[in-house]
Amino acid sequence: MDINGRINSAVTAAESGDNTRAARDYEIAFHALMKSSAGMDRADHATAVRSISFNLAQVLNKLGKHKDALNYVNEGLKHTPTSLGLAIAYAAKGEALCGLGRKAEGLQLFSDAAGAHPVVGHINSAESMARLGSDELNSLAEQWISNVETMYGGRINESQRAEIKAIRKQISANKQSPRSTSNGNNTRMSNANGTSSASEGLVSKIKRLVGGRKS
Repeated sequence: MDINGRINSAVTAAESGDNTRAARDYEIAFHALMKSSAGMDRADHATAVRSISFNLAQVLNKLGKHKDALNYVNEGLKHTPTSLGLAIAYAAKGEALCGLGRKAEGLQLFSDAAGAHPVVGHINSAESMARLGSDELNSLAEQWISNVETMYGGRINESQRAEIKAIRKQISANKQSPRSTSNGNNTRMSNANGTSSASEGLVSKIKRLVGGRKS
């Protein structure tokens, strides 16, 4: 299977909720790109590597593999992401740090994500907070979703509105479920499926780049 095939497989797996297979296929695609530029110019290769790194980090966070997620997001950050990419990366890194018990650093990264891209940063960070699920983070996720709708409602597209609806559903489920403890934090691991709308946009760009067509 070529790199495009691996990326398509990872996207399909994530959309169906099979995050284990998604992580495996993203990792294979990542290592293949690190070994070869696949005929891409330097800028396109960097874009593909960092985008796969961020998507992989998101999936690994969903699996509770926060240390691995942190490693991949840091790798992606070496490749000069855009403001959108920074928002995605910082939210994923914030989740990984919180999952590792480094809450203060994680909260700062969530703020950095919102600063990099107000809409995507707020939404992705709120999704991460809700997935982590402590009472404090659940409350903060609820606040951030309310804030993004109030301050940036005109900039939210339909896909993002659907994502906000899913986050609110997770927040509600967190309130009704008992807490469990992970890495010293009150943490609930959600069964959230798929990738965020922002991540899906990056996946489409990766596929265009690897296929040799510029976006």
